[in-house]
Amino acid sequence: MQDLSAITEAIDTEYQFQNFKIKISDLFFLPNLYCIKSKKFNITIYLQDYWQYPKELLRQAVTMMLEDLLGVRLTYSKINKLTISQLPNITEHLMPIADMETFFDNFDVIE
Repeated sequence: MQDLSAITEAIDTEYQFQNFKIKISDLFFLPNLYCIKSKKFNITIYLQDYWQYPKELLRQAVTMMLEDLLGVRLTYSKINKLTISQLPNITEHLMPIADMETFFDNFDVIE
């Protein structure tokens, strides 16, 4: 599990994947869809310069980073579909990925 204070201060350690480096603090997320039956989310992860990374390697890297941040159990019990996209110019509606576990813990659906 990662040190959240380092992530929120953007002084977290970079992950090295082949020829690129990325930090958890570089990632933002937005839940897109929630399935009441499975209790899982479709999530989009956003990062700057998304286009410069090899897509499959980036997907593997982000998955590994989520597993490291949230733990394997939480990652796979809460995320149904993961999409990765370019960080938009306006980010006020996005959440830092360090807040993902809190989001999952506090999400409540009236069934």
